[in-house]
Amino acid sequence: MASAYLELIRMRFLMMLAYRVNYYSGIIIYAINIGAYYFMWKAIYGDVPSLSGFTVLQMTTYVAISWMARAFLF
Repeated sequence: MASAYLELIRMRFLMMLAYRVNYYSGIIIYAINIGAYYFMWKAIYGDVPSLSGFTVLQMTTYVAISWMARAFLF
């Protein structure tokens, strides 16, 4: 009887661990995506201070906020 409870506890622990790894890997992936977009926009802007009225900082902020909103949505 005790072995059945131990098995349930083990399965629950593994499930919690899987979700935790998924959560932390998702944060890392979003950080990599935001960093990649930052460098992409930095390359697009080059030496130009603004394009269509937007600076590099404004565009990077827009991308970061949109990725965070996407994360909360899903």
